[in-house]
This record gives sequence, structure tokens and C-alpha cells, in this order.
Amino acid sequence: MGEWRLEDIIYIGARRLLDTNKKIHFVSSEEYFMNDIPLAGKTIIFGSSPYLYFKKNKNSSIKINSSDMKKKISMLTYKKIIFLSSASVYGFTKNDNMFLEIDKLIGTSAYAKEKITFESLIIEQSKKIDAVFIIIRIAGLFQLKTHSNRTDNFLDKIFFNIKNNINEKLNLYHSGNQIRNFCSVFFLKTVLDKLIKYQNDSVRYNVANTAPIKIIDLIHALNRYLENPLLINLQDSEEVSIHNALNCSALFNKYPDLCDLQINEDKLVKMITVTKNT
Repeated sequence: MGEWRLEDIIYIGARRLLDTNKKIHFVSSEEYFMNDIPLAGKTIIFGSSPYLYFKKNKNSSIKINSSDMKKKISMLTYKKIIFLSSASVYGFTKNDNMFLEIDKLIGTSAYAKEKITFESLIIEQSKKIDAVFIIIRIAGLFQLKTHSNRTDNFLDKIFFNIKNNINEKLNLYHSGNQIRNFCSVFFLKTVLDKLIKYQNDSVRYNVANTAPIKIIDLIHALNRYLENPLLINLQDSEEVSIHNALNCSALFNKYPDLCDLQINEDKLVKMITVTKNT
């Protein structure tokens, strides 16, 4: 495939974050991983994950290793790159402290390790070509779309069950004692817009817009609004390090108007349950 050049923005993966009102060139994960594509643009939004792609396409004969990742990243030319990383890179903690951007990355899953590798490769490439790198570590994404069956996130799964009067038991691991926060797709799109327009220095940001919450407390709060309480299958665990909540103060201090999009526990509960009676 030939070289694609673009004046403004290239999205590599992350299809559901596309803003069709902008001049955008989109490269699917399949195109990117199956071909050696040199890409150049002012801003690149990098949201592809070999782990997730090949998990969904198990019959693919092509596998991506770290040397392949390095080669593909080295073929990118840009003034600014925004990498969609994940809260999973931090791993978990046994205390209630929220992770800061300066904390050590100890993610243990294959997905987390992949994100850590990409972070390193993107920083290396950015320094090589004297470009700005922006690493955003995103909490679990949710959308709560009425006409969607996508239930990748725990919140979306709950929303789907409530909306469709499904009484299926939800597995709740660690007895629901995990503390974490979440990020709405709308909020992430708003953050990306800010970063594309205004962020001209290399930086790492945690990105979430719900308050940190213990999952079992969220379930109890939801059940107070529901005629038919959610059915939960509590899974016990001897694990101690189970908390994964992000401290996003750096992002909110830089862009204070984003504070208006923060969601407290009560508002989140209402967002999840409101369509029950509509």
C-alpha cells in the first residue's frame, strides 16, 4: 500500500471515537496490522491494540510481536501523537490511594503489557522525530447507548440488562470490593478535542470522569432505584491488591472546564437507571 499523507488528523483504530465533523483519515486495525503502512499527519490518534484485534479475529494467521510493533511505530510521521493507553498499565493496589501518572507501571495482563510496550515505543519515536507525545491512560469506557448491544464494560452490561428486563446474574468478582472509576465515551471525545487543539507539550494524563467507587456500593445504590434488583453472583477472592482508581487531577487542573463533565455516584446511578421508565 502507498503512503497516505494528511493535513490534519489520522485515526489508527478507535473507530467509535471518530468525529465525522472533522477532516479525518481513518485506518482500521486490520489495515494497520496486516500491512506496512507509512503514515504522516499533523496529529495521529493511536487507538489500535493487537491483543484486542487478534482476540476478536482468532483465525488470523498473522501475529504481532514487539519487533513488529516497533517497526510499525517507526513508520509514523507526525507533529503530535495521542496514544490511547489504559488504566490497566498500573496494575492494582491494596490501598485506597488513586494512581498518579508518576506511579510505576506494573500491569500484569497481556493487554496491559502491550499498552506499556506501545507507550515506550511511541515516546521513543516521538523523541526521534522531535514530536509531541500525549499518553492518556483511560479508565473503563462506557457509553450507555439505548440502541446498542455493546457490553464491553461492566456499566454497559448493567445498563443493557436493566433496559431489556434481563434477570441474568452478573458475576461480581472480589466480592464487589474493588474500587475503580470509569470514563464515558463522550468525555473521552471531549478530552481528545482539547488535546488536539491545545496540548502542545508532551505529557501523560489519567482520564476518567466518574468518582472512584466500590463496585458493591454502586450495585446497592442502583438497586435502591430498581423495582427488580440486579441479581449478583458474588465471587470471593483471597487477592488483596484489587483496587484500580485513577487520580485525574492533572487533567482537570490543565483543563478546568472539564470539571463540569465529572459524574458523581448519584448522577451515575440515575444515568444507568433512567431509561427504565422511558
